[in-house]
Amino acid sequence: MGYEGNFFPPVAYHVTTAGRNGGRSGIHTRKPWNRPDSLWHVRPVASIAATGHGGGMNVRPRRLLRLAIGSCLAIAVTAPVLAQDSGAPPNTGSLTTPAYPLELPPPAEEPPKEVKLSLRQAYTMALKRNLNLQVGRYDIATATTSIFEKTGTFDPALRASIDGDWTKSPAATQLAGAVVNESRNSRYDLGLNWLLPSGTNLDVDLNAARSETNSQFFFVNPRWGAGLKLSLQQPLLQGFGTLVNRAPIIIARNNRDQSLSLFAAQVISTLKDVENAYWDLVAARWAVKVREQSLKLAEKLLDETRQRVKIGTSASIDLVQSEATVAARRQEVIAARNAADNAEDALKAVL
Repeated sequence: MGYEGNFFPPVAYHVTTAGRNGGRSGIHTRKPWNRPDSLWHVRPVASIAATGHGGGMNVRPRRLLRLAIGSCLAIAVTAPVLAQDSGAPPNTGSLTTPAYPLELPPPAEEPPKEVKLSLRQAYTMALKRNLNLQVGRYDIATATTSIFEKTGTFDPALRASIDGDWTKSPAATQLAGAVVNESRNSRYDLGLNWLLPSGTNLDVDLNAARSETNSQFFFVNPRWGAGLKLSLQQPLLQGFGTLVNRAPIIIARNNRDQSLSLFAAQVISTLKDVENAYWDLVAARWAVKVREQSLKLAEKLLDETRQRVKIGTSASIDLVQSEATVAARRQEVIAARNAADNAEDALKAVL
């Protein structure tokens, strides 16, 4: 997914993130053009590819049994969570986001009450809808436009003008050649001005004039005149050389590259925040389930204690302790649910 244009520089980012057990993480920039200063016929696409690499591990035979038991327990706990991402490998995948502004999708008229969201879907939604990334895309577009603005200093400027006049006046003397003297004059001008990167200013001007009168003393009527003017100016001190004249273009390109780097870092930071918020929400919801299960056990123990107190096998103080335990477990359930709601809000904020 990307924006294709004829005047935007290419942008291709491949961000590699590693798993917790090993691998490398970094960002690599690829510019698919031969000339570093080329600005024509390119397709800017920023792609974010997230891949995981598992690290190796040597296990002694004595620890094999404990490791196998721990792995089984881990799979049993995390299997319901990872089942959401069963459509793709959990540690590998490829995501693509444009580096130039895109149109945000309009809000739904009737948003669903509940959305099942996998981690991969959360990545995609954040890359599309995150406003910070959208601002970063506009920064890149603005910096790219600045390059064209600075490059336009060396564009040739063509000028053209046409003007004329017409006069009619009575003759004050017989030497005017007509009783009523009439004259029509037309002037045409075509010029070109070009500032070269070396500081040379080239100016070419071509002009022509046409004059017509009713006087009988003019043997060439109408008559034409034309002229060509060529001027060349080269400063010797201030503004001399390509370095000083191309400095604004170089600065604009560096600013564009800086905007691209900031955008790539922002994408990495956004994906990190999404993943942290996603798993915080998963952990918070599992904590709610654990607290609710603990509350059920405490309530069950309270019922058994009441039965024992009723038949006289337990003291009344045991009933008070069980009631206090139930109250504490209910408080923990309320706190866990509040933490889950906060984690859900945090995930929505980064999306």
